[in-house]
Amino acid sequence: GILYKDRWFDLNGRRYYAHPSGQLAQYATTIGNNSYLFWSDHSLARNQIWNHMHFGQDGAMSKGRWVDFNGRRYFAEADGQLAQYYTEIDNNSYLFWSDHSLARNTLWQGRYYGSDGILYKDRWFDLNGRRYYAKSDGMLAQYQNMIDGKEYLFWSDYSLVRDCFWQGNFYGHDGQIVKKRVDQFHRLLLRNMLGIPSSSRSWVTQSEGKRL
Repeated sequence: GILYKDRWFDLNGRRYYAHPSGQLAQYATTIGNNSYLFWSDHSLARNQIWNHMHFGQDGAMSKGRWVDFNGRRYFAEADGQLAQYYTEIDNNSYLFWSDHSLARNTLWQGRYYGSDGILYKDRWFDLNGRRYYAKSDGMLAQYQNMIDGKEYLFWSDYSLVRDCFWQGNFYGHDGQIVKKRVDQFHRLLLRNMLGIPSSSRSWVTQSEGKRL
């Protein structure tokens, strides 16, 4: 038979490439404008993540695009390397785990990444029944913060303080200070006006600052 040269061919369910010399491609190989990976047996690697790179169903290395693989999402940089850790893509901030998969619906190191993986910035959001605020740099608000000219208080876990007293101040259901330096009489009055029983677990003691 004629020696195959400079062509693709299929054999026993696998794909191969013969160089112009007739030698079969092996390992990392550039063919035309695409990069490919061939195993030691010369067969084409397809639909694989290998050595921090992704090779698609056609075997071409993914570059400069998003990739969905085994239920997870990845981003291949222009050089083919998969994004890892903190990465800026099209003016958005993302987090990729050590295995290069995209972090989604994740609160990580004081920042929150949504269902699309984009870092929340300059916005309110709700998570597991609690309310949070992501500042313009992406860090979640913590402790005392002025937002749109209004004063709020956030716990150490970044969640908004609501419907409770803290250090003599009362914070309403929207998290805003209703009244500063509330004394014991006005504390009881506020409870009655808002219809919140004194045994409510949402209240905080002024002296101890702990949820009851």
